Amino acid sequence: MNKNICLEELIKTNNKEHSFRLTLKRKTIFDIIRKMPGHSSVEEILDETRKDGNKIGIATIYRFLNLMNRKGFISSMSGNDGITRYSISLTKKTHHHLICKACGKIIDIADNYLIETIKKNNPGFEIPDQSISFYGICHECRKSSNTNGDKNVQHRN
Repeated sequence: MNKNICLEELIKTNNKEHSFRLTLKRKTIFDIIRKMPGHSSVEEILDETRKDGNKIGIATIYRFLNLMNRKGFISSMSGNDGITRYSISLTKKTHHHLICKACGKIIDIADNYLIETIKKNNPGFEIPDQSISFYGICHECRKSSNTNGDKNVQHRN
């Protein structure tokens, strides 16, 4: 995934079915998501727009994220905290998520083995979309709990 791509390039390099009107607000939202690490919630994106002094409403952010998600340029997923998070998804490569039950951190993992195994064992079964999340405790939280006698790890449900 090339997070350095700008919205103008994205519109130019894709066919007409992906074209849409480029506004300053849309460009600003896209640039903020592009610069943020990992998966971001709408509230985090809104906070970043306000830090930069932009007056972009939460409804505008939701509409833009939904548009970009429908066009396949942004992916969305719900974490174990129930909050939907978004990230730029410029490639169609399969990836899954590791989600820390202690801190909520989301880690992307590439795994084509699983999908290829399913296709091999189920000939003719078409899988146009997939989403798999694995829940556990990340390295940092495990390390923290080991040094603090498991006092700092509070599992989210």
